[in-house]
Amino acid sequence: MKKFMVYQKIFIDVVIPVYNEEFILKQNVHIVQKFLSTKKSYKFKIIIADNGSNDSTGEIGKELANNLSNVEYKHFSKKGKGYAIKSCWKVSTADIISYMDADLSTNLHDFADMIEYIVKEKYDLVFASRLMKESKIERKPYRELLSRGYNFLVKLFFGRGIEDYQCGCKLLRRSTTKQLVVEAEDMKWFFDTQLLILGRLKGIKYKEYPIRWTEKGDSSVRPLQDALRFIYKIIKFRIHLL
Repeated sequence: MKKFMVYQKIFIDVVIPVYNEEFILKQNVHIVQKFLSTKKSYKFKIIIADNGSNDSTGEIGKELANNLSNVEYKHFSKKGKGYAIKSCWKVSTADIISYMDADLSTNLHDFADMIEYIVKEKYDLVFASRLMKESKIERKPYRELLSRGYNFLVKLFFGRGIEDYQCGCKLLRRSTTKQLVVEAEDMKWFFDTQLLILGRLKGIKYKEYPIRWTEKGDSSVRPLQDALRFIYKIIKFRIHLL
């Protein structure tokens, strides 16, 4: 009798870190849920990771979790994007762990393509890039300048090999990157950069993916303060690795 192999569906956790996103959360979670539901080759769970919101984000998140079977809401009293993402990833049992920013600046079709690089091409880490030649970006000039300046500084201190450390969309094969998640210790925005620096230094098989990215929402950028903050974080981490 001929035996047939049974393939188990890949399971993906999609973390959406949020802080005071009451105006976009409901609509955007529905968009992600509807899009991912069309992908029959894998199962998914959307985790709304609320890191200390003080508007109605929490109530909306709970409502979404109650009404949608593959949506979960988690509240963290401690603020910090890195803290919210890491807290969800550390307890995940999914095959692939990921996150995307709540404003959905990243094109969802690109997100689906990035999944395929882990599933079919066996990459351990795949992340979106706004700064590759093939990327198609719509954003304000001063945001572009600040982003390029930041990534230039990271490459200056840690070497070349990655173009965009901070784009808000990253996916990891959980089984091979558990230690990487543990060692990326920053609890705020620098978590993204730490994750990629450590992954590259440890020889993790990674893929930087050029995306279609459209800037959405208001900016909280403060050029001078942010530039000083960037420099401080980069130098501090470089000293830590010595």
